[in-house]
Amino acid sequence: MARRAMQQATLLILTALASGSQHGYGIIGDVTRISSGRVRLGAGTLHAALDRLRRDGLIEVDREEVVESRLRRYCRLTAAGSRDLATESARLQSDARAALSRLGGRAGVSQATSAPDLQRAYRRWLRCYPRSCLREHESEMVGVLMAGARPGRRRPAPAECLDLVASALWLRVRLSVPRSDRAIHAAIQVMCLGAAVELATVVSVAANRHTLLGGPATPTALGDLMAVGFWLWIACCIGRRRRWVPTVFTAFVALNLASLAGGLVHGAPAAEAASGVALCLFVMSAAALILRLKWTSA
Repeated sequence: MARRAMQQATLLILTALASGSQHGYGIIGDVTRISSGRVRLGAGTLHAALDRLRRDGLIEVDREEVVESRLRRYCRLTAAGSRDLATESARLQSDARAALSRLGGRAGVSQATSAPDLQRAYRRWLRCYPRSCLREHESEMVGVLMAGARPGRRRPAPAECLDLVASALWLRVRLSVPRSDRAIHAAIQVMCLGAAVELATVVSVAANRHTLLGGPATPTALGDLMAVGFWLWIACCIGRRRRWVPTVFTAFVALNLASLAGGLVHGAPAAEAASGVALCLFVMSAAALILRLKWTSA
């Protein structure tokens, strides 16, 4: 089977470590410089990537030190990481040569801050992460976040918060799933897609009924918001191989079918009826995928 191409963030992180061991914020700055500012890694994204690379044996912890009461964990390339980086670099170089031959003649590292309010705010957002992860990495992540913050800032930037929450969710759903179990990973991705579909429905309905700008929230909109949480919760439970997931999701399918039938009986608009049918088909497809999984306790 053909080897999958390395993700750009992975390539840049390994490249940053090729010249020697670095801590988290050093890697973020080096990646930004290497990519000429095109790639700027958030602390949450970097932590998730480093955790994955350690599990894959491409990097390892070199040493730890405490600077201004904050832990810095330095990582370095392993022999396997160096081989993978060399292989991927050669592949990219070969692809670039091919592209150029066919084209022919055509044509800031911020200063660290020690604001206690900001540090407490970062720690609150880090509560989204699994406890086992925080026990090992919390001090390191706080150090990276504080080092990248602008002087005088008292609250995390919205983009940082979103990055931390997204990375924490991804860690939670993948925590107990081996990389070789593609069926489980596919089911998790389908559940996340279901949450995105439900969220899009909420935004669409709210915009049409003017609930997005302060109007009264309808029961339908509230139900759709609950459905978003349900899809994400099921994704987490699949990652932990909870045996009762098929039963619960089957009940969810039944509720969706009952809701669709009620809407059709009461003469729902054609557009809403069509979207309801499409959503039910998607839900049933997801249920079929879940029922085919092998359920063993994590």
